[in-house]
Amino acid sequence: MVDCPCGYGKDISEEQSACPICGNDVQPLHRIRALPRILYAESSELVRQGKVEDAVERLAAALSLGGASPAVYHALGDAYYSKGLYEQAKHEYERGLNLSPDDPQLRVAQEAAARAQSHAAAIHLQETSKLSILRKALIFVPILTFLAGAATFAIVRTLYVRQPPPIPSYAQLASKITTDLGSDPLLAGSHLDVIAENQQLRLAGEVPSEAHRRLALEIARHKAGDQAQVISGLTVAPAADIAPKRYTVKAGDTLGKLAARFYGDSSMWPKLYDANREKMTAANKLAVNQILMIPR
Repeated sequence: MVDCPCGYGKDISEEQSACPICGNDVQPLHRIRALPRILYAESSELVRQGKVEDAVERLAAALSLGGASPAVYHALGDAYYSKGLYEQAKHEYERGLNLSPDDPQLRVAQEAAARAQSHAAAIHLQETSKLSILRKALIFVPILTFLAGAATFAIVRTLYVRQPPPIPSYAQLASKITTDLGSDPLLAGSHLDVIAENQQLRLAGEVPSEAHRRLALEIARHKAGDQAQVISGLTVAPAADIAPKRYTVKAGDTLGKLAARFYGDSSMWPKLYDANREKMTAANKLAVNQILMIPR
């Protein structure tokens, strides 16, 4: 709903094209009001097409137009995460948690991004350290060779060449990681296993969401370190068995109104849109007598 610039027409619904008080055309205001919803819908489609950068632009534009909601921040965080921009992803998840502190999906996604960021930083530090050692070797090896001849080779070998690490017991490592996954509170209730096969570790089991899958994978990779490669064989559980409600659209209904009615928060309209996207011609259009699914 919008207010007319005349100052007297208030809460004008999308079905009304003119102010009931002064008669001014308010359709441009309705279109502006609907832009965040339209941009969110476009971003969802772009992500499915693999056009993540374009999706980020749409979501950022939706936020700049006042379309802030936990769902939009979550979607933006997921887009950044898919690009490996873990710090930005964590920031967006945290912004979503500021609006909805008890959202379990955002909490898990934020933790996964934090662990991914930490893991990436550790790898970067390790690579930087290796490069530093190599540079020192390139500087000093010729000098030492000139001074000490053949004896230098043994010195350099002792100082700079690492002995190959012992072959890890993949079965023991898999058992330890399985225990660590089972003790993580954010993964409580998930039935996870780590299987040692073909000189690598494979995660197996079912998790409730994509965010939980990411978190489990990051925990396993962190625990395995450089001892073994970890791959994901996790599956995401289907939607809850509890069937969503069915609602018949009435005159004056909007996604924002329905979100406020069923969830107590009008900013949760993306949840309704995502559950009914195949039935909607546009993110801001509801037809009277249309049947909507209201997810729990």
